[in-house]
Amino acid sequence: TSRRWLVTATIDPSKFGAVRIGTAIWEGGRESALWSEPTRDQFEVAAAAMSKAWQTFMDALNVRAKRAGHAPWGYFRVVELHRNGWPHYHVVLEHPTISSAPDTSSWPLGITDVRPVSVDDAVGEVAPYLVSSESKGKGHKAYQFAAASLPKGFRLYTASRAFLGPGGPP
Repeated sequence: TSRRWLVTATIDPSKFGAVRIGTAIWEGGRESALWSEPTRDQFEVAAAAMSKAWQTFMDALNVRAKRAGHAPWGYFRVVELHRNGWPHYHVVLEHPTISSAPDTSSWPLGITDVRPVSVDDAVGEVAPYLVSSESKGKGHKAYQFAAASLPKGFRLYTASRAFLGPGGPP
């Protein structure tokens, strides 16, 4: 059983004023909406909402863990921007004793995808987003205003003290 999961937490751009501009059809026939790029104001509001939602999400997970007599969850989180500039999170969540997938129902902004991963797979999954964020930051138009628009204290990547810490999962 896994004690580590890769969670992708997205936002619904329509909640922040985006306009649907089309539909993408992926391999296998899966469809997804294409959205207009965020304005600076829309991005600022979305980034602030993500920060608040993240804190609420982690608080909910940790309250449930504490009530069950467990330690808090650990995480490593990366913010990535879609090609059109809307942000989303890629997170490795882990717990030293809980072996069931984290409950993501408290994420209010969009959809979440949760997959169990090993530590090697977790690094392999998250590292490209770190590299992508760094390389896109060097001129990708989605990043041209992102840094200035991020709320104070907002970082492209963060980790909890408990992530891969003493007593953490193998």
